[in-house]
Amino acid sequence: MSATESKDGGDAILERMNNNQVMGIYGTRKWRFLFLTFALIIMIYAFDVLLDLRQFAPVGNHRNWTKFGYDRQASVHGRMKCKQFTAELPNITRERHALAPDAFYNLVFNNTYLDEIEFIHKAHGICDRENVGEFLFMVKLISDATETAASFRHAIRKTWGSVRKRSRWSIRVVFAIGQTENTTRTNAIDKESRRYGDIVQGTSADSYLKLADKTIMSFRWQQEYCSNAMYVFHGTHDIVVNMDKLIAWVDDFYLHNTSSERVYFGYPMFNPRILHEGIYKLYSPVQWPAGKYPFYHPGHGIIYSMSFIRQMNAMFCRTPITNPDDCYLGAIAEAMGAKEYYFRNFHADYNGKINKNVVYLHLGHTGKMKRNETEMYEWMAEIYNGFIK
Repeated sequence: MSATESKDGGDAILERMNNNQVMGIYGTRKWRFLFLTFALIIMIYAFDVLLDLRQFAPVGNHRNWTKFGYDRQASVHGRMKCKQFTAELPNITRERHALAPDAFYNLVFNNTYLDEIEFIHKAHGICDRENVGEFLFMVKLISDATETAASFRHAIRKTWGSVRKRSRWSIRVVFAIGQTENTTRTNAIDKESRRYGDIVQGTSADSYLKLADKTIMSFRWQQEYCSNAMYVFHGTHDIVVNMDKLIAWVDDFYLHNTSSERVYFGYPMFNPRILHEGIYKLYSPVQWPAGKYPFYHPGHGIIYSMSFIRQMNAMFCRTPITNPDDCYLGAIAEAMGAKEYYFRNFHADYNGKINKNVVYLHLGHTGKMKRNETEMYEWMAEIYNGFIK
C-alpha cells in the first residue's frame, strides 16, 4: 500500500469516526428530549390529579362522615357512566300499597344516553375544604339560561346565598343550567361562570320537557365533583331561604342520627292526582295506572344526603325518566324504600305576605314578573330582610 493510499484510508476512517460521534451525540440528545418530555407529561398529569382529589379529601372526623354514607374514594371526574353508577343500586321490594309503575321496581330500562351528557361548566373547586374540621352543606339550585334567571342568581348571591358559615357548617351555592342555542345567552353564562365560579352547566337541553335530564345532570355533578358534602339542599332559583333555620334543622338531624340515613326531606305532597294536560302534565314512557303519584316533595326545596344521591344516580339509569321531575324523584324514593322525612312548616308560598315560621319562601308566580338585575335584587332583598328579622 502506498503512502497516498494509506493517507486516504486514514482520512476515511477518521471521517467515519467523526460521523459516528456526531450520530451518537444526536441520538443521546434525541432520547434525552423524549425522556424529559415524557417526564413532564407525567408531572402535569399527577398535578392535575392532585388538584382534582383535593375536593374529595375527608372533612372532619372519618367516623362522622361514614355514618352518613360519605365515600372516601374519589370518583373519576367526567368519566362515571351508568355502568359505574349502577354499582350502587339498592335492593328493591314492591310494597302492597305502592303507587309507582312496575318499571320502577323491575329496573329494565337502560338509560345509557345519560352518559352522553357532558359538563360545559362544572364550578371546579367550589367544594374544596377550607379547613380540616369543616362540615360541608351544599345548596344546589335548578336555574335556566334566560335573562330573568340570571337576575335571580344575581339577587341570591347578594342576599341569602351570601351566607358562607353557620355553626359547624360551611355552605356552598351552585346553579344548575342546561344548554341553550341562544348565542347571546351562552356568552353571558360563560362570562358569569368565569366571574363567580358557581355555574354547573350540562349539555342537556334547557327546556321544561328536559327538566328531568337537567336534574339528573345536577345529581351526577354532585357525586362526581362534590361528594364531600354531607347534605344537599336541592331547590329552584325562585326561593328565599332563611339559612339560620335551614342549618338549625340540618344540625339537629346530624346530632340525633348515628346510622347511615338516606335523607329525603321537604314539604310533603301526599299522593296528588296525576295531570294529563296543562303545564304540569305527565310525560312518561310508561303508564301510571294508579292515577296518583307516590308521596313526593316539591322540587323547589328538598334536602338529600349523599347516600340518597348515590342510589338515585343508580336508579336514574334503570327507571323510566319522567316529567315532572319532582314526581319522578318521589317515585324512585318509594321504590328505594327511602324513609319519608317531612316538616309541614318547611316552606310557604309568597303572596305578598311573609310567613316567618317556615324555612324558605317560594316566590312562585310572583317571581315570573319580568325584572332587571337591579329590580330583582331590590325585590328579593326586601323579602329576605323581612323574612329573617
